[in-house]
Amino acid sequence: MGFNPTSRRHYEIDEPELNLNPMMDLFGVLIPTMIMLSAAVEVSVINVVAPSIGGEPAPGTPPPKTDIPVNLTVTISDAGYTVTALGQVVAQLPLSERPIVCSRYRGTVPPPRSKNKDRPKCGEKEGQLKKTFLLYDNPALTAKVMDIKNEYPDERRVIVQPGPEVEYETIVDMLDAVRDVKSEKGGVKELFDEVVMSPGS
Repeated sequence: MGFNPTSRRHYEIDEPELNLNPMMDLFGVLIPTMIMLSAAVEVSVINVVAPSIGGEPAPGTPPPKTDIPVNLTVTISDAGYTVTALGQVVAQLPLSERPIVCSRYRGTVPPPRSKNKDRPKCGEKEGQLKKTFLLYDNPALTAKVMDIKNEYPDERRVIVQPGPEVEYETIVDMLDAVRDVKSEKGGVKELFDEVVMSPGS
């Protein structure tokens, strides 16, 4: 049996009004906080060039240099650095055992962690305490690339070949070691700041 339209009940739904005051208060506090933190957080960028695959050079590209390229290459493995230039190995820099401040590695060990995993970790409260680990020899790497830079002052490119076991922070430390160095007069001497990443073997 059907009902007449006039006999149907009509319900009115009361929609509650949204109280936006808590959200506005949150944004009122969040925006000044983010502005203050943006001045305290330092963001660093490392320019890296992807290796070229091949093909025709783009229009307007300068012709390649006729000089023999230095092709400075730093291969990173869990055993240390291998420095190659002009197609020849110029230095093998193995890991060196030396003390390091624990503030950077609280709760863990420095890379290569595969070599240091059996050693006592840096404690959470051992900020300035020094512990001895096997470390990459970045000072020796800087000294070696300085010699190459003095011999080839116009060269700026370095090819980085990290192995699959190499941690990210190791690559960053290596790039810092070859990018520049402080001079005796207090200035900064540019070394090799054009980075080309290449897959390691």
